[in-house]
Amino acid sequence: ARENARRASCMSNLKQMGLGIMQYTQDYDERMPPTYSYYGAGGTAPLVWWEDITQPYVKSYQICVCPSQSTPYTYNYARTGVSALGYPDTLTTSYSANEEAMPPGSLSNTGTSLAAFASTSTTIIITDSNTMEIWGAYNTDDPSAPGYVGPSPIDKRHMDGANFLFADGHVKWLKQTRYQQWTRAGG
Repeated sequence: ARENARRASCMSNLKQMGLGIMQYTQDYDERMPPTYSYYGAGGTAPLVWWEDITQPYVKSYQICVCPSQSTPYTYNYARTGVSALGYPDTLTTSYSANEEAMPPGSLSNTGTSLAAFASTSTTIIITDSNTMEIWGAYNTDDPSAPGYVGPSPIDKRHMDGANFLFADGHVKWLKQTRYQQWTRAGG
């Protein structure tokens, strides 16, 4: 029962993130935020992540931590100077983004267009993760295929499964054996 409550709280976190991402897309010509972006000249520090970029919409870093993950991932690489931008020096998170859906880049209309997704309802954009590792969710059953969504970096912390946020904004829990059935940006 307790794990069900934590899983529901995690799903609520992902739903809030999804709403923030959808609000971002409305402000940026229906384009997804980048997974990460460098603010410095020539692609140098400071480095901000999608969790930072969507903060004006979600207004809480607390939703970036799953209640079922005992040790969330902390990230401080190339974050010198982010406090001047209003972001914390260390990013603590329990989730990672699908780089195929949210490629890294600048913050000005360079993200993937929602219209580019073969199916927004089956394209994973954020999931439970045990690292900051970026992954691509391909529609494949072949574990040797590039970007295969297998057990890592996905963290099956919720009763042998994980929560997923899809590009249309809905959140779903899936058993680990079903991860590979979902599509990516561009088909």
